[in-house]
Amino acid sequence: MKTKEQVKKEVSDPIYFITKILGVKYLTPEQILIINSVKENKLTGVKAAHSVGKTFIAACLCLWFLVTNANSIVVTTAPTGKQVRNLLWAEINNLFNKSRIDLGGKINQTEYKINAKWFAVGISVEPGKESDSAITMQGYHARKILVIPDEAFGIHKNIWEAIDGITNSEGAKVFAIGNPVSVSNGFAQRLKEK
Repeated sequence: MKTKEQVKKEVSDPIYFITKILGVKYLTPEQILIINSVKENKLTGVKAAHSVGKTFIAACLCLWFLVTNANSIVVTTAPTGKQVRNLLWAEINNLFNKSRIDLGGKINQTEYKINAKWFAVGISVEPGKESDSAITMQGYHARKILVIPDEAFGIHKNIWEAIDGITNSEGAKVFAIGNPVSVSNGFAQRLKEK
């Protein structure tokens, strides 16, 4: 029989969590590299084409990070509210509902709350209102925080500045994903710095 510590160590491994808890049957070698990078690094940036599983892996990592880190926060965003709801959060809800075990808490269209200080949220960033959204992104602080900008090449520079502000703690991580459509935006700049 496994000890509590052995079980905790297994579940804290993202590959174990994604395959055994969420029930994902197959991960590509590239997805495994991405998962391990998010586990090990403060910033993981993935630029790739459409339909290669980036958003799916982001959903898996959102649930892994939140469930395995007590009192953590996951903040997700995308260039539009439709992308937040219909892409990443649709995947998060699907994985949550199909999980092999009860993950606890309550989930809705763009929020998964375990308690008042332990939650994931999807923030809509509507074109023309990036300054308002940057203010909305400020104020999230936790010892462990993961920010997931989906379609990151379309994220406005004000949002990137807000992301920098909420991810300055030691336990903070950013997993940015997107299709490379520009070389002069916040995501491209961060990839160059890495």
